[in-house]
Amino acid sequence: MKISQEKLLEHADALFKRKEYPKASDICQKLIAENPKCHKAMNILGVISLRLQDYQRASDLFRQAIVIDRKNDLYINNLAVAWQSLGKYNEAIAAARESIQINPKSPTGYNILGDLCNITDRKAEAIKCFQKSFSIHANAKTALYLGMILVEMGHVIEGVNCFHKAIELDPKYLHAYVAAAGALSSIGRFEEAIKACTLAEEQGLKSKELYCNHGVARMGLQHVREGIEYNLKALALDPEYKVSIINMADYAAHSCDWDLVEKYEKEALSLTKDSLEDEENPHCIQPFTGLRMDISPTLQRRITEKYVNRKHKCSIYSGPKLNYAGQRKIRVGYLSSDFRNHPVFHLAKNLFKRHDKDRFETFAYSIGPDDGSEYRQHIEKTCDYFIDLCDTNNTQAVEKMKSDQLDILVDMNGVTTMNRIALVAARPAPVQIHFLGYPGTIGLDCIDYFVTDHYLTPPGSEDHFKEKLIYMPDTYQICDDEQAPEQIEVTRSEENLPEDAFVFCSFNSNYKIDRPVFECWMKILRRVPSSVLWLLERPELAIENLLKAVEKTDIDLNRIIVAKRKDKASHLARHALADLFLDTHVVCGHTTANDALQMGLPVLAYPGETFISRVSSDLLMAHDLPELVCNSYQEYENLAVELADDKESLKQIRDKLINEGPGMPARNTKRFVMHLEMAYEKALQLYANGEAPKHIDVAELATAEANVAG
Repeated sequence: MKISQEKLLEHADALFKRKEYPKASDICQKLIAENPKCHKAMNILGVISLRLQDYQRASDLFRQAIVIDRKNDLYINNLAVAWQSLGKYNEAIAAARESIQINPKSPTGYNILGDLCNITDRKAEAIKCFQKSFSIHANAKTALYLGMILVEMGHVIEGVNCFHKAIELDPKYLHAYVAAAGALSSIGRFEEAIKACTLAEEQGLKSKELYCNHGVARMGLQHVREGIEYNLKALALDPEYKVSIINMADYAAHSCDWDLVEKYEKEALSLTKDSLEDEENPHCIQPFTGLRMDISPTLQRRITEKYVNRKHKCSIYSGPKLNYAGQRKIRVGYLSSDFRNHPVFHLAKNLFKRHDKDRFETFAYSIGPDDGSEYRQHIEKTCDYFIDLCDTNNTQAVEKMKSDQLDILVDMNGVTTMNRIALVAARPAPVQIHFLGYPGTIGLDCIDYFVTDHYLTPPGSEDHFKEKLIYMPDTYQICDDEQAPEQIEVTRSEENLPEDAFVFCSFNSNYKIDRPVFECWMKILRRVPSSVLWLLERPELAIENLLKAVEKTDIDLNRIIVAKRKDKASHLARHALADLFLDTHVVCGHTTANDALQMGLPVLAYPGETFISRVSSDLLMAHDLPELVCNSYQEYENLAVELADDKESLKQIRDKLINEGPGMPARNTKRFVMHLEMAYEKALQLYANGEAPKHIDVAELATAEANVAG
């Protein structure tokens, strides 16, 4: 008995679904041999060819089927997929549009067109396509794709809402939980990211990506132990999972487990060097992790440029030609996630207050949370315009910044957590500058200048920066000259410090403490028997590992004192209880060093070659204390011991900081902002004259201005 064509097609389709491709192909070829117009068999053969990655044969078969059945949107969609796989995007887009015209009520054509528009960087049209598809059929996969594009475009909140819709439609949709956690962490909503991961795990879901994102969120809350545990769980599923290997290189440093640091730094740097040689390979350590490592400034720059240029494309300024003839105030916008109780604005609290209000108009664009602190309130009061863009998507944020007709945009985040570099890449201002927030090049063409000074970036270091350099006269670091210890009574006993001990302290973050500096500290304690080391409270795992490291030496654990975290005023006041601040080397103290010096506490520094390692030494030079800048660990150790033995010399240094420090140029906020304004005017003048950005030495500008005035 002869089997009908329809039955054979059904059998072929069943074989295809069971992945028995040779058997399914045999049936279809026989059907076409018997009936050259059997377009359904051609379509099945075409789909088999797609699965076998024979895209040219697939496209030929789909075209043959379409010639016979010209209005079959299924065949046209399949042809679009085949052409997409061949890189024929224009032909694929035309086919997808034709499919939609034939059957506008089918979501498939919109999904294919949305995917094609996304690939060809037509993001706005891609969003519309997926939105239309979802309106026709509320599908979890469509919601996921829509959310991913929205997040990529900086519409993070809208994207997260899409991920939540996907989860509502399919509570076991693993990819939606992973995407939600990643997006939420990117905007600092770590608790919500953890909740998304926890809900997925409660559903019995697991993957390396889920564990990795859970670890990222935990680290965002300084849960170092859990951050490491979740990344190790990811690596247990896939020991070669590159994202977690790279994460571990960073997280291990926060734990002060130096054996773990050495293991994963070596692996991460190997992956990074491979990535730098392959444009398509994304597995590169993050820029700040690179700054933290003891690697060359040249390699640090390459890492940053790889990272930012993979994520961002710079636009050319297309706004109105603004008038720079002094007919209106110069409009300067500051972009930061840190307008709050944060080290950056512990330093820059009075930046807006000290601007010349007759010549400058200041805009503070906030992309971080409102913590309700006195810092936030003070900034809101002292800038001319405070604009909260925290929950505003990138498109709307850029439109707002452009509508303000800025002359200069100052980025204060760089490549740090919660940055919105996409806003800077959109070029909302003709002159764009990075200041203070990130201690290294940003690596993008759209940032014209980087604020530094001659000590931090000595001759020969210009090539470490993509940007042209603005050299400040005293120091690159602004200082809040109104920051002073309140009349808070502090005693050693309440900090568990021995009354008669020499107190070495280091209030730097735990990731800055590496094996070499720690070993040097132990040598110092050994040579100064009556001394203790006072450290700032850290995540529990870091303290455990530091104390384990002490146990391996002959130093009594009781000589390591841990300071509880306190409010800023109380923390500043207790600096008076210490005798000498021991700074770290590869990543030195920045705000912490400033706080110590401002409170009259001498800082001992050992700078390296990189910007991030030279800031505390820079501050010492600006305070006329070059004798506290060392050139080796041995010199650092010897000087610490000498100062502990020579109380009179140490007292002279402390008296100098207390008595002369407030009058030093480096402590004068108004002077600093005046010099910053000179740099802004020069950069703007160069732009107005049609000149390319060039290095700006503010001391030379100040001298020239003084000569004119004279």
